Amino acid sequence: MSNAAKVIAVAQAELGYLEKASDSQLDSKTANAGYANFTKYARDIDAIPHFFNGPKQGYAWCTTFVCWCFVQAFGVDEAKRLLNLPKDSLGAGCTYAIEYYRGAGQLYSKPQVGDQVFFGKQHTGIVIEVNGNKFKTIEGNTSPSTGVVPNGGGVYQKEYTVKSSYTFGRPTYTNDDVEPAPMVNKPKIYLSPAYHKANQCCYKRPDGQQCYETLENNEFMDLLQPMLERCGFDVKRGPRRTPMSDEDGTTYMYQAIKESNEWGAKVHYVSHTNATTTGTTGRGTAKGFLSMYYPSSDKGKQLAELMAKYRAKCYPYGCRTTGRSDLHELCDTNAVAVYQEHVYHDNLTDAEWFHQNMKQCAEMDCKALCEYFGVDYVEEPKPEESVVDSRKMYRVQVGAFRNKEYAEAMLADLKAAGFDGYIKESIE
Repeated sequence: MSNAAKVIAVAQAELGYLEKASDSQLDSKTANAGYANFTKYARDIDAIPHFFNGPKQGYAWCTTFVCWCFVQAFGVDEAKRLLNLPKDSLGAGCTYAIEYYRGAGQLYSKPQVGDQVFFGKQHTGIVIEVNGNKFKTIEGNTSPSTGVVPNGGGVYQKEYTVKSSYTFGRPTYTNDDVEPAPMVNKPKIYLSPAYHKANQCCYKRPDGQQCYETLENNEFMDLLQPMLERCGFDVKRGPRRTPMSDEDGTTYMYQAIKESNEWGAKVHYVSHTNATTTGTTGRGTAKGFLSMYYPSSDKGKQLAELMAKYRAKCYPYGCRTTGRSDLHELCDTNAVAVYQEHVYHDNLTDAEWFHQNMKQCAEMDCKALCEYFGVDYVEEPKPEESVVDSRKMYRVQVGAFRNKEYAEAMLADLKAAGFDGYIKESIE
């Protein structure tokens, strides 16, 4: 039996359980039925030290039911690992349970058997079957009525069609026969460049064009993408915004988030440059590289710190990391997300350094991603050196031989060997 099948078997045995009117007859499926949110599931989880941040008996219990099923199937420690629950977790609430999966890079837009499904942030259950765009669940604290029913009072099997508002937390089952994840040796990376309309950079471009944030970040990704592909990554690129056009940058950003989530990216990489002023005068005084991550994402923090470590190998003005919870491409993406602010484009020294060392910066980011995924960095192939065939430079001079016939015979032998020679009557 697969590990997913183990937890599903536990959940199936609970079908028909009704919550109780009071803290009595909790082990009976139907006795003392009521709507006071008393269950055996909360009783048993509350008895486990530091499982949640406090007692949950008497509260809405859909997430508590899921956790109880995992504890019954795998034991406490393995259940917490599979569900990404820290000590004294807030995972009894859907909002926090979602963030634990997001922080581990285990949140998806399409279901697999054994997933924990989240219907927005109000309700959850266990995926027991997937058939194309439809899936079946077993849920606690719902009703047999069609559609999503939070706080419905019982354990029931339901069926749904996949929607964009549903997300799926994927426990890291081991020795399992569920549908395999994407190939380990070809991780998916979604590259999302800046989508600003203006944000002028003070760098004086050799081509005479005005430099903009979206322009320079797309040029940076033009370098980074083939490096990643050379190292074996599967890369998808976000829209390329035209500076000062009527294109809608906000729409592009939401499009990138949607594409990244639906594609199943393992890393969502955002490329920007920073500023403290506006305009092209180069009045900014701030310098520095900043790599940002979602605060509750341990893997995001790990990746951001790798980015800073590698960038510091080439960048002279300081590298740091920070968590941000107010940026859509960190908050709304299912993948582990990292948000790069390469330099300050309103500081001429910083901007010039970036444009003159853009390829090296891309190499450092590629190496950081290689270390994060545990793959080898592949160096750029060196161009083959052109070899001049000296044989093409020979000529046969008649005066160097006894007679012309001898020279012609020598020339024939040379041509047979691949030389391009000719007869010259005298030695110069």
